[in-house]
Amino acid sequence: MIRVVDVDGRPWFGATIVLAGRAIEGEPASSVHTLEVQPDVDGRAIVDLIRDRAYDVWAYEPMPKLGKGVETAKISDAHTTCVAGTTAIVRATSLVTRRRVVVKGLDAWGNPSVRVECEGRSAHSQVVHPGADGSFSLPFVPGDACTLFVETAPGSVIHFTRVPLVRDEGSVFEVVVAPPFSFPIRTLSTKEKPPTPCGNVDVWQRIGVHRDRIVWCHVGTSDASGMIDARLARIEFPGGLPKGYVIFKARGPSFGFVQTGTQVAFDEDHDVAKAREARAPVFELRSHLDAVTVKGRVLEDQATPCSHARLLAFASIGVGRGVAFTLAVDPIVIETDERGAFRIDGLASRSALRIMAEVAVVDASGSGGTVAEVVSLVVVERDSDLGDLVRSELRNVDFHVLRSDGFPAEDARVFVGEYSAMLDITGGVDANEKPTKVTTQFPIVLRTDRRGRASIRLPASDAFTAVALQRGAFVSSPLLLADQDRRTTIVRIELPEVLVLRGTVKNRSGLPLPRSRVMAMPNPVPSGVDPSIAALLDRSFEMADREGRFEVGLPFLKSNYFVYARYEGETAAWTTQGRILVHAAERSVDPSEIELEIPVLDAEIRQRPREIK
Repeated sequence: MIRVVDVDGRPWFGATIVLAGRAIEGEPASSVHTLEVQPDVDGRAIVDLIRDRAYDVWAYEPMPKLGKGVETAKISDAHTTCVAGTTAIVRATSLVTRRRVVVKGLDAWGNPSVRVECEGRSAHSQVVHPGADGSFSLPFVPGDACTLFVETAPGSVIHFTRVPLVRDEGSVFEVVVAPPFSFPIRTLSTKEKPPTPCGNVDVWQRIGVHRDRIVWCHVGTSDASGMIDARLARIEFPGGLPKGYVIFKARGPSFGFVQTGTQVAFDEDHDVAKAREARAPVFELRSHLDAVTVKGRVLEDQATPCSHARLLAFASIGVGRGVAFTLAVDPIVIETDERGAFRIDGLASRSALRIMAEVAVVDASGSGGTVAEVVSLVVVERDSDLGDLVRSELRNVDFHVLRSDGFPAEDARVFVGEYSAMLDITGGVDANEKPTKVTTQFPIVLRTDRRGRASIRLPASDAFTAVALQRGAFVSSPLLLADQDRRTTIVRIELPEVLVLRGTVKNRSGLPLPRSRVMAMPNPVPSGVDPSIAALLDRSFEMADREGRFEVGLPFLKSNYFVYARYEGETAAWTTQGRILVHAAERSVDPSEIELEIPVLDAEIRQRPREIK
């Protein structure tokens, strides 16, 4: 059951409840779908959900019809999770306003959909329906960032852009989607001589990176002759990649995974018919790896099958080099059958594979989500049957994080990831013959409350590690849960003392830039620091206050640091103060106070977003 209330706890009459998750009302488990329901006069609604599966829940009040002035409505904080068999309370937290958006060029792509991701106090994702002229009304919270995605199909993005903040009444934001162009591709396997065309191979075009994840566009599937009449999007990579440089990835049942890039002339359409007739396409994707099949069965216990469960399979990118693999960020999504069995086709030989099962979790604050439990981590050489994989029971894990002065570390981040992926997974095989290490991501991020505490439920195994991070100070420790008899494990973490760099972020006129993001990146990272922790530090930032003042911690005494600032206005800019040398003997920073300048115009400095009182 779901109940929606306003800021005073009264039934929120007129709200619309949105649930986002997989396999809602029989939808395919491989993609995310949304469902909207209307509560009764008491603010209650009953929704049928799949057992043990978590769904993001948020609510909004439909905007009134367009008229004079800027209308407002209410929206909820979207950080709420609903699990079948529980009651979720959704509370209105913010006021929303309308942004008028016009998307041009959709007709060249057929009938694509438009999806909007909002991040901030009311983070959520919603699908909007443009009118005949490509326009729609976008409700969002002032001050929150919005990104608009144009998709040919769910997960296949042809264009994405950030929606700027509303600056004046009645303003319209215009998005122009470039038309596609023809680009013949052929998929070949070079395992045979001469190379053999491979059909039924899916090919994606890399569109860009959004919030640390790669955005892809599915450009086609090859036929029996290996040909694809690809329709590519005209894109320009942010971050320095040359214009016209396209990265492709491909995978098929009999085609080993391959990822490569090439220069593409975006202003030139190609004659696909002539290329097909001459069997000489503009570009060829070649795989020199065998395609292998992995199968197995997942059990709830020693006898009960985990039927119709959603599994995430993370394969490594390419082959192992030296003694390490790097796992792909995007998983292969599969579903077990009624016997709990699964099958994965088209994996590249000599690669690492991590198979995970989703488990619904709820933390102490009443919110939750899903934790992907590690059920298998293997190096794939040939077709493999992993046999029965048994899921572990869940244990309560309570984190108590303290600062170096002994006080609770409020708003510290606790990253939880799988520890087994960082250990020897070869069973004693010579490291010169097979890689022994896998670099992985941290799938769970928690934040401590004012008492420095955070809680989560994890499978009872020793396959997890936790990293606590606050203002540069960090501690990493394995979580030993397999042999614990008690249901709750308390993990006490004491953060070390770090040097603190203080400063101010301003524009060229000397005006402070509030809520700027400031990063202090060690260069180089000291030897002996695990790459996964170094990646966390590289993505960690501190937020400046309303006067542009900031404090960042410097965890390594003998390192040099690059200090960066970013401000999200109508334009986004980076700046650097160069290297800041930390002297270990003096335990000081020279200079102790710095100023970072970003070329932002005075008119672009946004005001603090309003909240419901």
